[in-house]
Amino acid sequence: MRKKVHAAILLSLLMVVPRVTCGASPEDQFNLERLKSGQNLYLEKRYLDAIAQLHVAAFGYLSKPAPLSECLVWLTLAQTGAGRAGDADATIARFLEIERRFPSYPAASLPPEIRADFRKLLERRVDAAVLASIPSLAPVVETKEQKFAKLPPAAPSAKPAPKTVSSTVAASATARPAPAPPPPPAPTKAPAPGPTSASVAAGSEAALAQSRRLVASGKAGDAERILTDAVKSDPSNRDLRLALLEAACLTRSYKTGMAQIAVLEPFGEVEAPSMFYAAVVLYDSGHPKEARTYLERSAQKVSGPLVDEYSKKILGPN
Repeated sequence: MRKKVHAAILLSLLMVVPRVTCGASPEDQFNLERLKSGQNLYLEKRYLDAIAQLHVAAFGYLSKPAPLSECLVWLTLAQTGAGRAGDADATIARFLEIERRFPSYPAASLPPEIRADFRKLLERRVDAAVLASIPSLAPVVETKEQKFAKLPPAAPSAKPAPKTVSSTVAASATARPAPAPPPPPAPTKAPAPGPTSASVAAGSEAALAQSRRLVASGKAGDAERILTDAVKSDPSNRDLRLALLEAACLTRSYKTGMAQIAVLEPFGEVEAPSMFYAAVVLYDSGHPKEARTYLERSAQKVSGPLVDEYSKKILGPN
């Protein structure tokens, strides 16, 4: 039954492709191919491979809110399927922000089964009041009041006939003083509420954006401190750890970099810059063999003076 559902989704996706690719630029074609690849990999339950492809597509669609919103739907589902709840929450936060500013959900190309899965995910991970505040998402999830309104009315219960009470018993009952009520329980102090998953995801996104600005302006040390704090709050966020690996490499904080490599391995083929930073950290930490492996995988996909310098160190002169 599940295979039939997947086949139906694939067919619906293929029916949409010609309308999108007609007249598309090479860049749009590349982004679309990554999105389609991620969709197919997700349907095959190859969630980690799907995440890698969808990350590339999402980056390519940063200036196009509508396809970016659709891409984030698939990415959220893939991250959830891979058991990366923290990453999924971060992607949901990005999705919500895009829909607040550029409402476009649901995309016409989203199959009904995917919409249904995403709707269930939103119901579990996002407060109904938040969804109600976003016009494009308000119809997606029913509020509690709407759910209660659909419940059938309760059937009237049969009440037993009142029993007659003799005047003697009634008189004695009224004559007895009522027992004193028990003392009220001592008030207990409610525990302080912890951070919600949405607030953690929003904090992670803010930390990533700030760290990128700092690295671009030559302040990798400040970026490293911000990312270290963010990782403590959101340890399963892969994007945070990838950014921390870069900052640690640039500041020569190799102990921090090695800790990130241990968590991030294996790297995906689309994570070439991160593999290069891993190569530098490994080489300068006394692991030339492992460094060579990562540099060979990434050297053809990255460039710059630092790449040239470490290529000569690790791979030797051409």
